[in-house]
Amino acid sequence: MTHSRLALRSGVLLLACLGCALGAEEVRLTKVYQADGASIEAGFVPDQSQIILGQPVFITFTVANRSEKPYSFFVGGDNRGSVRHNNFRITAVDADGKPVKDPYSYPHHGGLGNDVTLAKGQTYTERLFLGHWCALERPGEYAVTCQRKLGDIGQGPKSPPVEVVTDFRLKILPYDRQAMRKVIADLGKKTDEENKQTLYEAALGLSPIADEEVIPHLAALVAKGDYVNKVPAVAGLARFATDAAADALLPALRDSDQVVRQAAGDALARIKKTDRDADALLKELAGESGAQRALAARALGATKSRRALEPLVKAMDDPESQVRCAAAEALGALGEKDAIAALKPYLRDPDMAMRVAAVKGLQGLGEPLDVDGLVSVIRGAVSVNDPSFHEAIRLVRLYGGGRAARALASCLKFDDASVRSSYNMYLILAIEYSPNGKKYYETYKHDPNHDGTPDEIAHNRRILDALESWVKEKP
Repeated sequence: MTHSRLALRSGVLLLACLGCALGAEEVRLTKVYQADGASIEAGFVPDQSQIILGQPVFITFTVANRSEKPYSFFVGGDNRGSVRHNNFRITAVDADGKPVKDPYSYPHHGGLGNDVTLAKGQTYTERLFLGHWCALERPGEYAVTCQRKLGDIGQGPKSPPVEVVTDFRLKILPYDRQAMRKVIADLGKKTDEENKQTLYEAALGLSPIADEEVIPHLAALVAKGDYVNKVPAVAGLARFATDAAADALLPALRDSDQVVRQAAGDALARIKKTDRDADALLKELAGESGAQRALAARALGATKSRRALEPLVKAMDDPESQVRCAAAEALGALGEKDAIAALKPYLRDPDMAMRVAAVKGLQGLGEPLDVDGLVSVIRGAVSVNDPSFHEAIRLVRLYGGGRAARALASCLKFDDASVRSSYNMYLILAIEYSPNGKKYYETYKHDPNHDGTPDEIAHNRRILDALESWVKEKP
């Protein structure tokens, strides 16, 4: 995930705003760097230089182009599997020179990134949460060092690298409950906003604070925004083994994002309130609305409460397909091996969506992927717009292992070399991205608005003949 925010604006305006908030001393935390004719003003500016113990600290990293020519650098590519951007290096030492512990120490696993190009006077900013790099656990005086090497690794014209370094001092006063309550209230006001970055900062700031005053604010964050703010808010609620915290986790259990649901389930297990939320959801599983029952079923899977096992098994015979499918997938998330026998008969259910859901449920319980069952779903698709068709292809491609490519190829309509048809095109794309799959997607002719020339149809015929022969080599 990425938590950066790009802002291209007047550098003069930005520095003026920082000056209003922090004063001239803090503004000097930015420096002018010269590199092969480029003039870059950059640095790290903390929101506060004095806090109480436990108060969150955010830092603004800023880069302003003071050159006549554009300056470019790469951002991202450094946060896969991490809560932070690892191109930044932030350390702190106490008054005795002892290094502060890094709470995460993530290795560099890449991630999405892009080039940023600044024209003269334009500024890039990125907000950083100090707690992602430094565990400040005691009052005292700390020397903080922030570093970021600006480099250009894209395909465009290269800009000279710049190593940005800022040192600042941070004073941490002893914990004061009254002062912390004001910090909580100020952060809580941010939960009323709709800006994604604001919600994210509110969640990061509130989640480490071990004061029950944060619970209603974290509850608000769990119910709005997306996984970026919801996951840290859920982590914050996991600090409190109270009914209020458990109740606040209910919306996260119902969330459409599996990552959020899983985080909420883990939080419930940690505070030992699983059955409380399961009981509330079991009532919803008996509701009149099919959509409500489906939502309750998925949420019950995340709770991992054994109380949900029998009701979810029964829900696989619900009159509505969405409920049956949700129950089957939820049984996989529930983790109860007793559900395996109950799920297997649905692998040949007349409802193709239910077959796919049963496969996913069994996969969640550690059973081998039913490739043959998914092949029957793909071949039986009435329309390429059927979600079951695409989900079956995805599952085979990702989890079918050495069987995936040939299994998908066996589903091709070898007698249909049509340029208009999308069915074969989707399969040829999936085959190419399966382990050891044949690569024909770039050359296969497909245009839903075009009948195709005789040469194009003949070309598709040759590709289909080659794939059919390949499948027959090892059925």
